Amino acid sequence: ATVPEGLELRQAGIQLPVLKFSPAFPEEMESTVKSGITLTVCERANVDMLQQVCRAADLQADVHLKVETGMGRIGVSAAEAPTLAAHIERECPNLQLEGIFTHLPVSDDSDPAYTRAQIELFKAIVDTIHTAIGRRVSLVHCANSGAVLGHAPGWLDLVRPGVMVYGTY
Repeated sequence: ATVPEGLELRQAGIQLPVLKFSPAFPEEMESTVKSGITLTVCERANVDMLQQVCRAADLQADVHLKVETGMGRIGVSAAEAPTLAAHIERECPNLQLEGIFTHLPVSDDSDPAYTRAQIELFKAIVDTIHTAIGRRVSLVHCANSGAVLGHAPGWLDLVRPGVMVYGTY
């Protein structure tokens, strides 16, 4: 959730991939990229700031584009996602668009209709992004704990079991 949490994992010797699920503040970007933590981007200003920081420090950063499909908090809109992805791909040589993701806020609800529709919308957006950038990104993901347990169509390139790994789900 936060850069300090990601850095703490690195300091503890964890070398597995770590993705920060929200954009980083400008003052956090360089240390985060140097630590090999993958950052989320979802707006042009944040993308451009990360590119500027990476260029100045001669760093390369993998990023995941967060797409808003129904959570209502952070994420680029479906309409703007292809344009932002193309901007990253063509105008940000220090950034590598490694992934695209969304969040399924009610994937554990007894009525699966909303989550099913959200997954289908997300897949359609991903297709438009792939067309816009002329390639397929490596990691497309949306399955949180509820979707791991109840929405197999959301098991894309990876799954994100969160609270279920604590045994409290």
